[in-house]
Amino acid sequence: MPFVDLNGELLEYSLIFRPNKKRLTLRVGWDGTIRVSAPLGVAIGTIEEFLRQKAKWIFAKRTEFARLRASVPKKTYSPGDVFHFLGQPYPLHIKETLVGTPGSLQLSEGHFCAEINPSWDAETRRERLSHLFREWYQRAGYHWALRRIAVYGEKLHCFPAKVAIRDQKTRWGSCTSKGAIYLNWRIFMAPRHVVDYVIVHELAHLRHFDHSPRFWELVESVLPTYADAKAWLKEHGLTLDL
Repeated sequence: MPFVDLNGELLEYSLIFRPNKKRLTLRVGWDGTIRVSAPLGVAIGTIEEFLRQKAKWIFAKRTEFARLRASVPKKTYSPGDVFHFLGQPYPLHIKETLVGTPGSLQLSEGHFCAEINPSWDAETRRERLSHLFREWYQRAGYHWALRRIAVYGEKLHCFPAKVAIRDQKTRWGSCTSKGAIYLNWRIFMAPRHVVDYVIVHELAHLRHFDHSPRFWELVESVLPTYADAKAWLKEHGLTLDL
């Protein structure tokens, strides 16, 4: 990925060229990553100047997100640690099993049950369970998303060509010009109405590939209280992580 010098600090950023894009846009992810989307043919020098003009805003957002991340308690992956799915809290139960096991995780009877290798130290347990939880959210989120897309696709009269769950750094969902919808696995920790909002948001892009008044009218036509979900994400989004 390219780098840019902003006020004497060398920062890495990702760059995506999009054929239908009209202007440069910028996103700072909650992990501090910087992403630029640009129309085809824009020179790197123009992009770097754009970033220099936005330097004050970039540093402010990175500082804000770093402060918010530091305020969120880190998971210890210990018995009783609470994990959320669709807004509901589920405590973690841990059971030691055979030496050499790769570990497993399932949601059953109101709690997450993890089977772990008794030889794991605390750091290995944290890394392995973090990986298992990510995999679990991706699988469970995918099946939940398909059901909700079926519901709202009927209401909006549009269906995606593809649905996938990704580890996105700067957005909760995205829609491509080819009709693919990608959802961030973290969103499935949020309450159901928030997940529905993200799904409807991306479905609406299949008809309006922008954020014009027509786009928001379409979202509101099936989710009249979408603004509540949007506000919830703005306030609590950084808590949706492992």
